[in-house]
Amino acid sequence: MLILNQRTTAPATDSVALAYDERKRSRLKVTLASGIEAGIFLERGDHLHGGDKLIAEDGSAVVEILAAPEKLIEAVADHIIARLLAQDPRVLSVEVKIIKLAIAEAGEAIGITMKRAR
Repeated sequence: MLILNQRTTAPATDSVALAYDERKRSRLKVTLASGIEAGIFLERGDHLHGGDKLIAEDGSAVVEILAAPEKLIEAVADHIIARLLAQDPRVLSVEVKIIKLAIAEAGEAIGITMKRAR
C-alpha cells in the first residue's frame, strides 16, 4: 500500500476524490483514480482541501486531493427567529447567521444572515 504522509507542490501523478468529512480525517485508507490502494497519514488535527497534493513516502507518486461532489443541505432559520422573539417580549431584535463552512474551500465564508425586529 502506498503511504501518503507529506504535502508537496510537485505536479500530480494520480488523484483521489474525497468528501468533506473524509478530508477532515488525518488517517484514511483510499483507492486512487489509478486503482492503487493508499493510506493517508497526516498529523492529528491536520486536514485536506481540494487541490492539496501529497507525496508518497517513497517518492513514487504525487496524489492530488479532489473535493468530491456532495449534496448541499438547505437550512431554514426563520423558525428559530420566530421562537426567540416569542419567548421573551424584551427581545427587540434577533439576527441569525448561517455559515456552511463545509464548502469554504478557499477560506471564504459562504452563508446567509437573517434579521427580524419587532
